[in-house]
Amino acid sequence: ALRFHYQLPQFEAVITQITQQDILPNSGHVRIPSDVARVVLAEKTAHGHLQVEFLTGGGFPVKHSGYLYVETGVLEPGSFMAKRWPYTREIKPKWLRFWD
Repeated sequence: ALRFHYQLPQFEAVITQITQQDILPNSGHVRIPSDVARVVLAEKTAHGHLQVEFLTGGGFPVKHSGYLYVETGVLEPGSFMAKRWPYTREIKPKWLRFWD
């Protein structure tokens, strides 16, 4: 949790950049160039809500972890990220921790 709070300003700066882009609802996910995480993916859900994945951890065997920004505060059922990350926990409003 300490790492998240340390990186939060960087994550929020990425969110600000993404909101200035024109991502169409339900158009799939978009990879965002960034050095704050191994991978940053963004999607606008079918209802037009922004969800952003920050993949920060990975290892062998396949184990992944990171953070999700969810504009509504709830991971939208049926969305790309809800299918990709079934295990999440809220760490602060609009932010979830994910793992597999």
